[in-house]
Amino acid sequence: GNEIRLAQNAQIDFEAPGGEEESLQVLTTDAAGHVFVKDVTITIIDTNDPPDLDVLTGSQTENIEENAVPYQVGLRLSDFNGDAIAITAVSGDTDFFTLVNAPALNSFAMGVFDFSLVFDTPDFEDPLDANGDNIYEYTITISDSSGGHTIAKTFQYTVTNVSPETLNGTIDAD
Repeated sequence: GNEIRLAQNAQIDFEAPGGEEESLQVLTTDAAGHVFVKDVTITIIDTNDPPDLDVLTGSQTENIEENAVPYQVGLRLSDFNGDAIAITAVSGDTDFFTLVNAPALNSFAMGVFDFSLVFDTPDFEDPLDANGDNIYEYTITISDSSGGHTIAKTFQYTVTNVSPETLNGTIDAD
């Protein structure tokens, strides 16, 4: 053929040491058995990487007992390329979630931002999530300013029932 293919599972990474160029030798053999060898250098062009929203503590999905203390997830918003980044949207069961110490919505800024997502656990017997199945969802959408990258991360918490028995073994309300 007329193309050079990367070996399976091989990666070219501009950010790796020496990653700006890749050198290789192309060896061809014609029908008569003549061998031709050519040194080739490929220049790697950097691309803009998308921003990251990493979970530092807690979990993106969890089963949580009803009426428990608020569940907190530690998050980090960053961009490998150093582009200005922002939380550009939040959606889902927003009445039950709070962003604490997060950058203001649609406020692009450069840096690394650590903040928390807090889920206020409601009562199992009175599901108030969007479809009434006790699975509360919250999506955070982030963007960078120069690469046009938009990433969404959804958090999903299932509220579970707690036995209504009191310490003396009788049935009572939760």
